[in-house]
Amino acid sequence: MTSDDIIRIYEKANGWSPEGWDKTVDELERFAALVAEAEREACAKVCDAYDVAEDVCSSDTAEGIALAIRARGQG
Repeated sequence: MTSDDIIRIYEKANGWSPEGWDKTVDELERFAALVAEAEREACAKVCDAYDVAEDVCSSDTAEGIALAIRARGQG
């Protein structure tokens, strides 16, 4: 992600505007990196737990894992 991506996402999440901003872009980038790291690990755990024995072919496995990862945001 670029700095602009991180700021755009933060703005969307918080209704942020530049006035009164007390964090540096570096601080925001470090925060975003930690969040991304945690999400990657959580997605890896979904993959680790996925039972491929139930799938007929690898495309089913990939689709099943993708659905499981997306479902994480529904909870």
